[in-house]
Amino acid sequence: MTRRLFAIFTLILLIALPAQAQTATDSNALPAAIVGSVLEVEGTVTITPKGGIAKAAKVNDQVNLNDSIETGPGSRAFILLIDDTELTVGDDALLTIDEYYFDEKDNSANKGVYSILRGAFLYTSGLVAKKENPDVTVNTPYAAIGIRGTSFWGGVVDDEYGVLVTEGRVTVQTERGRIYVDKGQGTFLRSRTSIPSRAATWSPEKTDRAVQTIALKKADAVRERIKAHGEFQKQARLKHRDMMIERRQQLQQSRDPNAPIRRIDNAPRLPQKPDSAEPHTPQRPAIEKPEIEKPVSPLPEKAKPPVLDDTAPEESKSLKEGLNAPIDPDKPALTDKKADPLLKAAPTRSELGQVAPAQEKEDTASTAQRPKVELPVMGQNEAHTNELKEQQHLQQRRQPVIRQNLQQRQQQQRAPRPSKAAGAL
Repeated sequence: MTRRLFAIFTLILLIALPAQAQTATDSNALPAAIVGSVLEVEGTVTITPKGGIAKAAKVNDQVNLNDSIETGPGSRAFILLIDDTELTVGDDALLTIDEYYFDEKDNSANKGVYSILRGAFLYTSGLVAKKENPDVTVNTPYAAIGIRGTSFWGGVVDDEYGVLVTEGRVTVQTERGRIYVDKGQGTFLRSRTSIPSRAATWSPEKTDRAVQTIALKKADAVRERIKAHGEFQKQARLKHRDMMIERRQQLQQSRDPNAPIRRIDNAPRLPQKPDSAEPHTPQRPAIEKPEIEKPVSPLPEKAKPPVLDDTAPEESKSLKEGLNAPIDPDKPALTDKKADPLLKAAPTRSELGQVAPAQEKEDTASTAQRPKVELPVMGQNEAHTNELKEQQHLQQRRQPVIRQNLQQRQQQQRAPRPSKAAGAL
């Protein structure tokens, strides 16, 4: 049984080793894609390609994809990427360019992923982060920091690992949570499994101690080199794009050697122009619209309003005077049909033959005894409605008092007044 297991394990190992060797060979055979340059070296700085041998770095050295930059004790390094991203690392630092792609014409696929496994650093974003949702991440031993067009510092200060934002905004995410840190604020991290501390403003003294961990001795000289590096940046961007296209084609062939070579190019192809300068464009024939007849409605036309016969000017004049006359509360209402022109113009139900005279008297009496129905008060809005209801309530409370005062006034008018002769006696 043991021999059989050993034979199976040996067979699996023999099959897996050639595949791993082929993968390593394909990875090393890929062309080195330039991503930036070293513009300042202070102390001991080395550049190590992926799977290669470390070499001492010097000013204007090329930095390629998957390269690792390592600094010794008391050393500094300044790297300028082809999209003008600036990376400054302090002493005992290790920086790796994990993923990087930059296209100046089409920024939809632009991306940057960097790992700073130890040491302090200062990151200032370039053109890669100049889009709506930038795909840029800086991985540290304590958290992953998302970039949003910013400049921030990271490293150990006062025996704690912190992140300080000097411009813009970043997201600091661990396995336990994520926070946002704005300009002038900082946060502290204990480990990847701990929650980041709440973002707060650092004191000027602590900020100075953090900046000193990555400060360059010849900062002015570095700025002059950046200005003189403009033409090299343009050429490096074109070279980077061509190398990335070549890398994709080689990866495609390594995965499927029998597949045809396809063109991998992000630049859209323009449509070919015709040979003639003025291409003939056929004109569409005009479409004649038929006249639509208006349908005749089967319904009869609306009847005209009846014309009022103004044959009784005197009666009409008395009617208008009765309507426009002022109301006198002390004057009893007119109930005589002959005296009131309105009642004279409207015949009663008994005269029309609808009901008997006795029945009309009973209907009139029952209508007088019927309680008055008040409609609900409605205003323009809720406040207006409440105000109207309050006014109605006050008016209802005042009605008995007004009625009592009116009765007293009527009784005083009906009471006999003493004559002047009786007063003289």
